[in-house]
Amino acid sequence: MRARDGWRGALLLAAGAAVLASALPARAVPMRVAHLEDASDGFNDPRLGAARRAALEHAVAQWATRLAGEVEVVVVARMIPLGGDERSAVLASAGSTSVHRNFAGGVPSSWYAAALANQLAGSDLNGADVAEIAITFNADVDGPVLGATSWYYGLDAQPGPDVDFVTIALHELGHGLGFFDLVDPATGGPLLAENRDIFGVFERFLLRPGVDRFLGMRDAERLAAITSGQLVWDGRHVLEALRGPAAVYAPAPYLGGSSLSHWDVTAQPDELMEPFYTAAIHDPGLLLPALLDLGWQPSGPTPTPRSTAPIAVTPTPLPTATATPTGLTQRRRTLAFVSNFDDRSVTVLDATAHTALRTITVGDGPLGVSPGPDGRQVFVTLFYAGALAVLDAQHMRLQALIAVGDSAHSVAVSPDGRRAFVTDTFAGLLHVVDLAERRLVDSFPVGMQPGNIALAADGQRLVIALYGGPLVLVDPDVRGVVALLDVQTPGRFGPLGLALTTDRQAGALTFQSGHLSGLDLRRLFSVPLSFATGFGTPEAAVFSADGRTLFVAAHDENGGRVLRITGEVIAHRIGVGSVPEALAIRADGAFLYVANTGSDSVAVVDTQRNVTIKQIPVGRAPMGVALVEVPAAICAGDCRDRGLVDIADLMQAVAIGLEQAPVSTCRPADVDGFGAVSVDEILLAIRHALSGCP
Repeated sequence: MRARDGWRGALLLAAGAAVLASALPARAVPMRVAHLEDASDGFNDPRLGAARRAALEHAVAQWATRLAGEVEVVVVARMIPLGGDERSAVLASAGSTSVHRNFAGGVPSSWYAAALANQLAGSDLNGADVAEIAITFNADVDGPVLGATSWYYGLDAQPGPDVDFVTIALHELGHGLGFFDLVDPATGGPLLAENRDIFGVFERFLLRPGVDRFLGMRDAERLAAITSGQLVWDGRHVLEALRGPAAVYAPAPYLGGSSLSHWDVTAQPDELMEPFYTAAIHDPGLLLPALLDLGWQPSGPTPTPRSTAPIAVTPTPLPTATATPTGLTQRRRTLAFVSNFDDRSVTVLDATAHTALRTITVGDGPLGVSPGPDGRQVFVTLFYAGALAVLDAQHMRLQALIAVGDSAHSVAVSPDGRRAFVTDTFAGLLHVVDLAERRLVDSFPVGMQPGNIALAADGQRLVIALYGGPLVLVDPDVRGVVALLDVQTPGRFGPLGLALTTDRQAGALTFQSGHLSGLDLRRLFSVPLSFATGFGTPEAAVFSADGRTLFVAAHDENGGRVLRITGEVIAHRIGVGSVPEALAIRADGAFLYVANTGSDSVAVVDTQRNVTIKQIPVGRAPMGVALVEVPAAICAGDCRDRGLVDIADLMQAVAIGLEQAPVSTCRPADVDGFGAVSVDEILLAIRHALSGCP
């Protein structure tokens, strides 16, 4: 339900409101229920009223015990006929009685539900005589609608063929506590007409991967996003609980009361906050970490959510229906590959959960890291071994070593994936590697001490930074330098970091002298950016996807930091670790990975909040990092982690052979990792499934 302010006149607290009698934790938010019906209706019905009140108060108590707070939350409830038919009916609707913004304790220019706003502000912003949450239940479920199905008022989550009242109450209370959107589905703009530039805090956590954050979009882009089927929630608590973002329900066409404010129907197992009722669920699942993202505090330790697969949420009516079965889709995940220069190894990180997954031994002096164009392989230069390591990205293992030269520094891969180009620092050479044959096919001089390398806009010519001089533009087909790039930095030789925008038309260069220079590769000599950082040595740089923001890793005697630069302004200085040497940014722009050579760690920077959220220990002297998207692990067996194997799980095991399997923690069917599933592996997968996927 979207028209929340319409309730205000009718929500003055009724006499005789039910006060929760259950014992609550010391930090639990105080909550109580008030009823609006006449003496013989709804929650006061002579036959069913007592059971209805007990079930609602049980649901309210469940939330009260999980959330912390000091300002009382009053829930006003009524049960009235809402109609329906033999097959479907609206079960209930709920919302916050008012929304608030620009109060102490909240994010400025963001609307908050009354219950949450009061806790953050430490006072009753909507008035002591006005409830915070309003819920309406459909009394007709106990009568003429849904055939023989009725409300089940028990507290044991065993409704049989009936609709579990506690489940619906927990769901609707979640909306009232703040899980709802304020998006106008007709325009894509804010719903509240008097403030056309202000959304709710809910919208701050919506993201369309590969496009933009919801609040960073124009109205037309948001309008497309809400029916794209591609919106996700990426708040920190949900990311940590799910080990990834949660899919938000955004079907086409837009469904009023269901779209945006619910988890997607593909959630496995089912989640409390899906838009359709399918079964009794008394576990809040991902709704609890989502409420923590919005600003609520837990009353105690946060339990592990039920769900192991991405999902999503909205506020308003909860239609009765069964979730539509969806096809099995191949999900993907992002990995970070970190070269540990002094450890002969590469550490692989999960770039969603921000955890270490595996260490791969590769050889002496791993330095430069670059993924192939299709993401199937990652290439690592071995400075002391004089070789190029080829890694299988999905299976996280070494595939091959290709001899190239004594001081292999950096690597770039052609757009067709057929050639790799490796700079040889001490020899002053560029090596050309045939990746299909896995052998060195050419070498030629490019200048004194070539270091970092990147592909130019045409995908054929290469930009190479020379430690002993300027940038050079190289055409490997003509075996030589075709242009010198004037970066207009007299006396500032010694370029360190080279970054190009995603369209490869522009770039930036960092210098040992502590300066930055901008590049325009279309005109070669133009310099749109040139200034001193004032923060010691800038080692590396990377652009945001839109090319408008430059992140620079710099360090001095006071430590390492990432500088966020827009235009010629250093907007933020983010502490990251000791001697940051390399940067990589996730495709959605949400996180920056920083390899800290001096502290043997990778810092994870939240680019929305401009803070380091985690330091991940890796090997000694990490000097390179690259991100790559790979297919997620496929499964066979108990693919939904429920402790049993049923027909649906076996169907998913069979789907492995069709390369359609979803994410799971189960054993992969492709046991030998050769990229194909043999008959023996299918039989093994079925045996594994029958054993319960231990």
